[in-house]
Amino acid sequence: MVKGKRPDKTFRPEITYEEWIESNEKINMWLGQYDIVTLLNENNGLVKIENFLPDFVAEGALKAVESIPEEEWEITEANHTYEDNDIQHKFWSTEDAEAVADLRRVLWMLLPKKFPSFSAARYCKSNHIAKHDDRAHIPIGMADGEVEIYSREFAAIYYLTKDWKHQYGGQLMDLATGDAYSPEFNSLIVFRVPRDHMVTAVKTAMPRYSIFGWWLEQGELYSLENEIGTEEEPNPVSERRDSGRPTKKAREAKSADTQASNPSKRPRRECTKKQRP
Repeated sequence: MVKGKRPDKTFRPEITYEEWIESNEKINMWLGQYDIVTLLNENNGLVKIENFLPDFVAEGALKAVESIPEEEWEITEANHTYEDNDIQHKFWSTEDAEAVADLRRVLWMLLPKKFPSFSAARYCKSNHIAKHDDRAHIPIGMADGEVEIYSREFAAIYYLTKDWKHQYGGQLMDLATGDAYSPEFNSLIVFRVPRDHMVTAVKTAMPRYSIFGWWLEQGELYSLENEIGTEEEPNPVSERRDSGRPTKKAREAKSADTQASNPSKRPRRECTKKQRP
């Protein structure tokens, strides 16, 4: 298993999660030990970093994600269709919750010259994502009203799942090497896009929480020709460069997609409320 360097676990600032997450100075002090591009170059384009954030920050992040109101989680699902360029997938996600905004800012500071596009994910029993490589060209609305095309350059998954066992499923399968990564609390996996991977079906009712997404770079970094299944979200929406948040029109489009796939009513809860066994 490829791993990045471990943080200094003796570092324990005497502040709360809320204070730490709002402090650019504290965040930069901690993240300064990571050189993501160098780690990727040294590890064949994929790196796993254990103990990515201080323990008390990871605990606070988990509590914040667990406390996201049920109505803010949206089901994201599709069957494999060549016409829509979708892959088979199903999981819950949210990008507008305060907890997501806080952690998105932390990840943005890890690669501050890139544009961050991150959401929270909650996988419940049977949730999964089929093989794909994350390639996508994303239209970004600029502050001056212009729209520019960005590409996903690096992908990341920050795991906020405790006491997860291999038999629970939900593994990230790196199809480039055949390696499987079980969700490990407070670990971060980063890889270059494109890279073939999938998420195996979850076999337990306990929720599998994570923050997932991409750092985007301006321009078309690769071709999308003849590629099926490049999206974790089936219809990527335009995002604003000045705020890092989706436009109102984009959020409404995403909501419409969710309702279209579930026209009768909101899907029932498929996870237990408590994560830990």
